[in-house]
Amino acid sequence: MTDPIDSSSITTATTASSLKRSSESLKTPPTSMTIEDWENNALERVLAVTINNDKKDVLLYLENVRTDIQESHTDLLPRLSLDYLDNALFTRLSEHPCDPNPFTYLLNCWNRATEAKRLLRKSESNYEHKFKVYSDSSLLCSRYAMLCITMPGLFGSQNETEDVVNIVELMVFQVDSSRHFPWKFVQEIIQKAIDDESLLSLVEPIMKHISTKMKSMKGMSNYRPYLVLLEKLVEDKQVAAILPKIDSFNADNLNAINIEFDSLLGPFLRISPLNYDSAAVFFDAGSTDRNQPHNASACVLELRTLQNQLFYIVNKIIRASPESRVALLNYFSKAININTKRRATQIFPGSVSGDGFMTNVTLILIKLAEPFIDPSCTKITKVDPDYFCKTDLINIDEETKISSDLAESKKYYQENTSTEGETPNFISDVFFLTVAYMHYGLGGTIQSLTRLKKTVEELKSNLDRLEAEIPKWAHTNQASRLTQMIERVRNQLSQSRVLVMALEAILYDSKMNESVLSFVMFLSTWLIRIAEPNHQHPQTLVKLPITVPSPAGFKNLPEYMIDVCADYWKMLSKQCPQVLVSYHHLTPMLQFSVVFLRTAEYINNPYLKSKLTEVLFYGSLELGNGASGYLVDLFNSDPLTLKHLFHAMMNFYIEIERTGGSNQFYDKFNYRYFASQIFKCLWNSPTYRKQLERESKENIEFFVKFVALMLNDATFLLDESLAKLVEIHNLQTDPVAVFNDNTENQEPPSAENIQTRLRSAEQQASSWLQLGNQTVKLLELFTSAVPRAFVTPEIVDRLAGMLNYNLEALVGPKCRDLKVENPEKYGFDPKALLSLICDVYLNLSTLEEFVQATARDGRSFRLSTFERAIEILNKFKFKSDRALNQLATFAQSAESMRLQNLEQDLELGDIPDEFLDPLMYTLMENPVILPSSKVSIDMSTIKQHLLSDEKDPFNRAPLNIEDVVPDVELKERIRQFKLERRAASMQN
Repeated sequence: MTDPIDSSSITTATTASSLKRSSESLKTPPTSMTIEDWENNALERVLAVTINNDKKDVLLYLENVRTDIQESHTDLLPRLSLDYLDNALFTRLSEHPCDPNPFTYLLNCWNRATEAKRLLRKSESNYEHKFKVYSDSSLLCSRYAMLCITMPGLFGSQNETEDVVNIVELMVFQVDSSRHFPWKFVQEIIQKAIDDESLLSLVEPIMKHISTKMKSMKGMSNYRPYLVLLEKLVEDKQVAAILPKIDSFNADNLNAINIEFDSLLGPFLRISPLNYDSAAVFFDAGSTDRNQPHNASACVLELRTLQNQLFYIVNKIIRASPESRVALLNYFSKAININTKRRATQIFPGSVSGDGFMTNVTLILIKLAEPFIDPSCTKITKVDPDYFCKTDLINIDEETKISSDLAESKKYYQENTSTEGETPNFISDVFFLTVAYMHYGLGGTIQSLTRLKKTVEELKSNLDRLEAEIPKWAHTNQASRLTQMIERVRNQLSQSRVLVMALEAILYDSKMNESVLSFVMFLSTWLIRIAEPNHQHPQTLVKLPITVPSPAGFKNLPEYMIDVCADYWKMLSKQCPQVLVSYHHLTPMLQFSVVFLRTAEYINNPYLKSKLTEVLFYGSLELGNGASGYLVDLFNSDPLTLKHLFHAMMNFYIEIERTGGSNQFYDKFNYRYFASQIFKCLWNSPTYRKQLERESKENIEFFVKFVALMLNDATFLLDESLAKLVEIHNLQTDPVAVFNDNTENQEPPSAENIQTRLRSAEQQASSWLQLGNQTVKLLELFTSAVPRAFVTPEIVDRLAGMLNYNLEALVGPKCRDLKVENPEKYGFDPKALLSLICDVYLNLSTLEEFVQATARDGRSFRLSTFERAIEILNKFKFKSDRALNQLATFAQSAESMRLQNLEQDLELGDIPDEFLDPLMYTLMENPVILPSSKVSIDMSTIKQHLLSDEKDPFNRAPLNIEDVVPDVELKERIRQFKLERRAASMQN
């Protein structure tokens, strides 16, 4: 192929003198010349041909054309004229080779005709005829240029495919050139194709070539001219409309792997720094941190410009015709329907479309949605709530639904599918496609980053391990193989780091996230609207609590619609909080969280609710500058939040006890940590403190269950924390004893084994202490506000026992086992924890029920323990004298009560087993019979058990407290037993 050159320098085979004369003759000819002579000369100049024997040395001589004219007009001097323009041009093209090709020659002719027409003066004689000569010439050039593409063999081409490629490359070069390409020439070609009803034949080879060219590119260095050409082409509405009719636009054989390569637009949509070859242009794994912000900015700017171009192209196709709009939506829907594995836990290489392609389409759709996602939601009614009943554009058959199973969902859609041929509007199509792409597209890319960061850590670990092996294998046959392995891992690590840099630059870009956040806010508002019975939110604020069952239309929506909101907000909260800090309309995010935490039964998946709690947690944290968290002002001002957030968080604290996951026991502690931090934040408001008091009085069963679970957590977390501290102490002081299993010939543990176990213990201690400290702080806050709520029979003994046990651990004889190096490393401050536990004692110290419960704890209560605690608190000035005196008085009261209880126990003597509670082994006061196991148990014991496990403890059958039956006969026997023993004691 001849290298293309700029149109202003493209010429035909003419001599230098003729070119000069031709250029000069564009000026107005002498008035003495006849119009026939002028027309002949004008066409000679435009076409660079002649039928005049005298000029054949300087212009291409068309002998056959001269013969044709002579045969038709024997009485006239042979001249070129409009009547023979077509004949002359066709003869020139078909009988004489054009260098480099016919298209270039026609472009030159068109340029000359257009320039001559521009230089015409309206005052000239025969202006209209002259104008027509040049116009007809340029139009005919356009027509034949069209034929060069649609019928490349017409002019005797030896390689038709190569000729078309050369023509398209000429267009690409000219469009990208700094000089001005006469795009009007292409527009005239397009118009001629439209007139001839051959537009598809014209556009298809052009599009297939530039799409194929894009497919073969690596990196982001050479794509621009091809993308610009596509932009220019779709400026014509009819070209944009006909693109979907090209067979490769959305072929049947497209799958997740090849759609971004083999579909017509795929190679354009996949351009992105999220492909390694492109990312390597901007990032170097070995570059310094100082360079990264500049590299990231360049990367983001490049992608932003690209995505604007892609949106322009897509928008032109959508607006070109109803048919092209439907075709493009079908293409996007196919891409999402075949990529549902992008959110799988494990993704096999090459099984899904790339992050670049899917992310670009996501952001294009978000831009399409911008006109209807205004903060006021004025067009929210345009989104069809029955969308999935009216179209199968997005396949949700196998999707998990919000709160219905697959069978129920299948039945719902079968019964509600529209049979009247009603189709959703364009806004609904864009809305639901965008949600799906947010989940599988952008959401999948966010997941890729998480997965890739883990890969980087694993590769670093592998590299360290391999490099440590070098001395071992030096000077052996394995040394070279080890070197190769190290080099391979280094390359993998380098590539992974580059991709992480690119992903972080794109995904953490504030401007991009502002656009995405606007859509997610709109989505969250729409979901509340569909969930609430009146479907009027936000124009009329949703009213809580919602007491009616979940609407069928809401419960059968894909669960990912909720997950999109929760996942995206969580990502922003952790990685890009500045976006949320600067965003001025966070109310939808907060209201969404409150509504679905308060109406928890509307969402089946507890992990979705845990994500919402985590979002609120991050919003409650103080910012780096000491300012309040970005949600705190809304916590204290939004009416819906003020009224319902506190109950919603208590409800979540209870509900998360059972997640259904394999790690549910440990998961709940992390989620409750988030809730505890939120409670701590809300505690600054009198409104929320009053709500706690109201819950404790008006919703007693609910509150007691909440407190019982909080006590369970505090008990377990402090037990585990202190046990791990003891293990750390032993590993630091006598590691051999820790490993000794009393077997003979025990080998001493290696330093590596000791360090491994120590690291594990330290990690667990840090985790348990953070969670435990937070739970005790929450307990202190709540007991200070509503102390009487903590002395109900179901919980007071457990609370007292937990406090006594941990007080003993902190100041008792074995407290030295908690002494570790650098305790602050684990978040362990024994004096602060001691002070906090004593605060709980002080909050409850005036309540007789708590004094009695403390005294009843025969396992851990000792007066000497309190005396030692008071001594420590006084020494380090952790408490005022008044508080210490109050604590001493409480301890003395409990000791007096313990002695009274001891006397009573001596009165009773040995208690028959049938009178003892089967779980607590204490004398029953109010025995009841369990309905299924028929076991008699004390009412307070079974109530306490049911707070954390709603099953019969003896046969695991479901059990409600309302189902137990008072054991009247046993209760009477116990009463008689007590009377008889006391009477006997008095006699003695």
